[in-house]
Amino acid sequence: MSKRRNFEGLLSLAVSQRDEAARKVAERADAIRSLDHQLSEIEFRNAEMDSLRKRASLGEIRMEKLRTAESIQAALASEQARIVEDKKAEQKRLEELHEALLRCQQAAKSLEKLQERQSLQERMESEKKEIAALEDWTQQVFPRSIPS
Repeated sequence: MSKRRNFEGLLSLAVSQRDEAARKVAERADAIRSLDHQLSEIEFRNAEMDSLRKRASLGEIRMEKLRTAESIQAALASEQARIVEDKKAEQKRLEELHEALLRCQQAAKSLEKLQERQSLQERMESEKKEIAALEDWTQQVFPRSIPS
């Protein structure tokens, strides 16, 4: 029985680790989606600034607005570069976590299969004992009718 409890503890631990790894993978995927959203916003603002600069080149906007647009675009480019680097780091971490998740899933699956085999083996042993007990009882009750 002690073996069974230890095994159930191992299986419980493997399942817990698998679930934790899955949660971390989901968190990293959410972080990447958030960074993608931030990049989309920067691209939108960049497009607005490009439009402003085009209008300025046509003489529709004063030079100070053009300079403001240029400085905003420089800041956006810097922010965009930072986000791209953050995204690369998050993607790398996501890959590592995904690999860990796969290992945890494999370990849990192996332990579950082992548990099934162990349970089947225990049932077979129990049935063998029952058959042996029935054979003994039959030998005692009907000693001459069953040849040895």
